Amino acid sequence: MCLFSESQKRDGNSSLHVSRYVNEPITNLTITEEGTQKLLNNIQTLKATGPDNLPNRVLKECSIEMTPAIRAIFQKSIDSDTLPGDWTNANVAPIFKKGDRHQPSNYTPVSLTSVLSKLLEHIVCKHMRNYFERNHILTSLNHGFRTGYSCETQLAVTIDDLARNFDNNLQTDIAILDFSKAFDTVPHNKLLHKLEAYGIRGHLYQWIKSFLCYRKMRVVVEGHNSSDVHVPSRYPKTL
Repeated sequence: MCLFSESQKRDGNSSLHVSRYVNEPITNLTITEEGTQKLLNNIQTLKATGPDNLPNRVLKECSIEMTPAIRAIFQKSIDSDTLPGDWTNANVAPIFKKGDRHQPSNYTPVSLTSVLSKLLEHIVCKHMRNYFERNHILTSLNHGFRTGYSCETQLAVTIDDLARNFDNNLQTDIAILDFSKAFDTVPHNKLLHKLEAYGIRGHLYQWIKSFLCYRKMRVVVEGHNSSDVHVPSRYPKTL
């Protein structure tokens, strides 16, 4: 069971309204060996391993032999709505942003998670993104984390709007908001409520709930580890 604190429940229930409700739920996710092997072949071997200590080079160079077993693990994880314990743990590396190096708030926590978990996350993300695009759930104004969209497309649309208004002698007002800690303050219950309203239900919903609600992290600095702590709200930013 995924438990929320009283403060989380109050915060989560304060704005649970969603703009639309999708009746057609997302289809079940079937993972193929071809897709799994392709992801294994694209692993960057120089990147750090996660808490499971599985070497990236082994996963990549032995991809042909390991693909059937890894695909079966991926499918079992989705069908059983659970993740292996190591996949919900993270080694957090503090990355300096700006300001006083002695202030912890001036560091961005970046999670080193299991490589296999990130591969399955990629599969789930692609499946959900295709569903969102097919059902026109995402607004065309959202240029982040979408195929064919980027900072460049957002800039092009903004410049076009500015130029169009300038040509028509119309005033343009711009409000710029900096959500610098957006990933650190995502309420899991709000996110799950919104996903369910948008058609993410069944095994995939339960898998995402397990992915979000049972996470632990520890800080690793120069080979020294802190004790594990539960992650109540943030989403793991990974390398």
